Amino acid sequence: MRSYTIAQDADGIWWGYQVEPNLSHKSWYENEVGNSVCLGKEPLISYWKETLKRLK
Repeated sequence: MRSYTIAQDADGIWWGYQVEPNLSHKSWYENEVGNSVCLGKEPLISYWKETLKRLK
């Protein structure tokens, strides 16, 4: 069974990742393997770095 990871960037955009992303100062970025997809934008939350969540 495949799992995916979602996370919100500092600008409010939600992303979905095939492989758990790396953290930069304003966003998450994909590893050298796997793909990412933009899931949409919501109002920015101050704790965006804590939004990383694995889905099954």
